[in-house]
Parts: sequence; C-alpha cells; structure tokens
Amino acid sequence: MSAVRYLDLDISEIFLFDNYIIDQIKEGVHVEPYFNDLMQNIIHKYYYNKPFVYITNRVFSDSINPSDYTEIKGINNLIAFAVVTTDKIVNKNTKETHFFNKAYKIFNTIDEAVTWSDDIFLIKQAEINRS
Repeated sequence: MSAVRYLDLDISEIFLFDNYIIDQIKEGVHVEPYFNDLMQNIIHKYYYNKPFVYITNRVFSDSINPSDYTEIKGINNLIAFAVVTTDKIVNKNTKETHFFNKAYKIFNTIDEAVTWSDDIFLIKQAEINRS
C-alpha cells in the first residue's frame, strides 16, 4: 500500500490512493468548515467522476462539528466512508452522528479500514460493470 500522492496541509495529512483517501487530521486541530471546500477541491482534482472511499484516521486529538460532515452527502462519487479510531468517546460520537446513506463503518486499525475499502470498491465496480 503506497500512496499515489501525499499532501501535507496545515490541518491534515492526506494520502491519496487509486481507490481511497486516507485523511489524518493533525494533533489538536479544530476542523473548520473551509476544510470541506478544500477536500472537495482535492476530490475533484484527483477523483473526478471516479468512485472512491474516504477513510478518516482519527489517531490524534482533534475536534470536528459532526454537522460539517453533511456536505459529504453531495459528493456523488463517494461510495463509502470509514472512521479509524480506538478512542471510545470518538467511536460512540461517530456512531451517534451517522451522516449519510452510503456504506459506513468504524474500525480499530487502518489495515481493517483499507481491506474493507478494497472490498467495497470491488463490489461497486461489479455493480457498474453489470449496468
């Protein structure tokens, strides 16, 4: 698993792969709404009209307003969303703020999330090929 691209932003490290993004918010960052615009620009540039999975790797202490996730619904080529965390509070809050109607799952490790992402992507590709 080697990233196709690596972006080091002020608030986040982003690892872009062929079929998924791993986003890792930096320690102590409070994610502001402008981050949605930034992510949408990145998605448009690297995944334009291509299905992909978004994985957020919550390894550091950060904060985000769950309502900021609502804009994710409008990304048509996003096929699934994974959260990686071992923090019980983040896990509970994430489960309670399920924000969209696509495949969604919480994992303890990045490897589990990537495996799931690969599976979801293969299923989606098979659906597209059948159409």
